[in-house]
Amino acid sequence: MTRRAAATAAVTSLAVAFLAIAGLATTRTSAAWTDQVAVTAVVSAGYWDDNPFAGVITTEVQGVAIAVESVVQGQRPCAVVTITTDSAAPLAWSLRLDTTVPPFAGLTLADVSVTPGSAVADGDSLLVTGRGAGGSVVAGTPATVRICVPAA
Repeated sequence: MTRRAAATAAVTSLAVAFLAIAGLATTRTSAAWTDQVAVTAVVSAGYWDDNPFAGVITTEVQGVAIAVESVVQGQRPCAVVTITTDSAAPLAWSLRLDTTVPPFAGLTLADVSVTPGSAVADGDSLLVTGRGAGGSVVAGTPATVRICVPAA
């Protein structure tokens, strides 16, 4: 190789290196990833329904209606139950909590907090009643009860 050929090769190499560094000699391509990928995820138990108390808290008192809202108090899931009636005469109300299904499954009186009101065990359920003036409802004057269960 002659000196001139060696010099030309060196200059050409430097020019290619400079262009590669400057990004002028590179080409960018993109493509979609189409291979199948196995994914592993951590899963935990929980409530799938927006309101885990819906259908689990009921009333058997004729003329009384309930609305159940799900809230969180601290770390504890709670139901806020509003009890109403159209009756002009006061109606004593009661609520039944099914302890065979979540979120009350397996819970006892000691596990459930009722404010204001009280609960007694009744077979596979807890029977919640009001206390004092909150123990009955009349048209236009609803009663509200908060029922909380232990944090999961």
